[in-house]
Amino acid sequence: VLCADACGEAEATVLANMLLKVVGVEPDDVWRAEPRPCPSCMGGLRRQIEAIKPRVLLALGPSAVAATGLARGEWGSFAGVAAIATWHPSELATDTSRKRPTFDVLQQVAKRR
Repeated sequence: VLCADACGEAEATVLANMLLKVVGVEPDDVWRAEPRPCPSCMGGLRRQIEAIKPRVLLALGPSAVAATGLARGEWGSFAGVAAIATWHPSELATDTSRKRPTFDVLQQVAKRR
């Protein structure tokens, strides 16, 4: 499951490549949610994740990280699912020092899927 901030077309392409090349998952095989800041929306997100029962939740971007309460690069739990957060593709474009830590997180996700 991917909980990510909204993507433009270029960012969506980067994200799809990251998922395929590093995690080994086709983007069409990923359930994706864009978090909303309202409390009732968060309840809905939790219920959806609990219903899907994914093995791993990957949170990308400031809104997703804030919504899940996860620390970037550290495993935790959200809605009863093993979860980890890292930077969104748009954040990688503005600070290239984030690319290696993001790659490391994606490799960890690949091991758990």
